[in-house]
Amino acid sequence: HRSQERDERKKRLVHMIHTRAIDSKTGLPHPATRIEAALEEAKIHLDDHKSVEEQFDDVIAKLRPIIPLSIEQKKLTITVPSQFAGKCQQVVRDNSKITSEDWLSDGGWKVVVEVPAGFSFEFIEKLNSLTHGDVVVEE
Repeated sequence: HRSQERDERKKRLVHMIHTRAIDSKTGLPHPATRIEAALEEAKIHLDDHKSVEEQFDDVIAKLRPIIPLSIEQKKLTITVPSQFAGKCQQVVRDNSKITSEDWLSDGGWKVVVEVPAGFSFEFIEKLNSLTHGDVVVEE
């Protein structure tokens, strides 16, 4: 049972690093397998009595000598056509921090959001699939 909990905690940590951190050289998120290999190389073991979120900063500090990591937020300007505005609102509100929003005269929705840099590609893909590619995203 404990090993299952440990595995679950490790998966959560790898997912957090994958979504919040990017490769400081390329600007792309690190693959999960590379993160797992770096955790083993650094011999990082999670404390069972602390949450993954509490240990995140310490783990990042230990991983930086092994793989180049940068924790960043990306600011995106998203323009959604009127026919998809309703569908996209929930996705945008659940997955990002809205800094400003405006309804356009044609019924479209223009919103400026902040998302973790590693998650931005996945976020844009979600919006593209909802709008069949009609969303405009500017960095």
